[in-house]
Amino acid sequence: MVRLAAALLVCVTAFSQTAPQTYVPPTWKERRTVFLKKMFGPQALVETVPGAAFDTAREFPSSWGRGAGGFGKRTLSQYGQFAVGEGIEMGVAAFRKEDPRYHRAGEGAAFSKRIGRIVASGVVTRNHEGNRTIALSRLGNIYGSWAIASRWNPPEVRSARSVFLNGSLGLGIKVGGNAFREFWPDIKKRLKRQ
Repeated sequence: MVRLAAALLVCVTAFSQTAPQTYVPPTWKERRTVFLKKMFGPQALVETVPGAAFDTAREFPSSWGRGAGGFGKRTLSQYGQFAVGEGIEMGVAAFRKEDPRYHRAGEGAAFSKRIGRIVASGVVTRNHEGNRTIALSRLGNIYGSWAIASRWNPPEVRSARSVFLNGSLGLGIKVGGNAFREFWPDIKKRLKRQ
């Protein structure tokens, strides 16, 4: 537990060292745009279909079986959980005035600082004044959506342990998405030069 707290402190420190000098909080229009892009854009597919395919391959939950029927149930469940989670995140972020966007450190920042920012992005965000705060909206999204989804999932995945473990996996996936947001523009620029 002490190691986890120390690692989190290092991440938050790295995040604060690479923060932009000027901060412009999101407008309601920007918040709405972020929400709609997540709900109906590529992120919705990326966060639901691969997970449904992976769960079908490992037959999780086992009572849904494999095959097209099981894949369909898993896909609908994944999207339902995704939609519930994004709704939680948007509502809590609006109430707490948290910024739902990921802010890149950019190509000029040191690699270690970029990685620190990515890792910290799972649990740290900015408020409307630009100050760092715990990302309760993101944590509510991840763990809350698993807790709610467990109500329509089979009994075998309704335990608090299952919510914690699968929610933690979801947090890792969100952080991985921010790694993509951090480095993809650089990769795309290099590919265009070739």
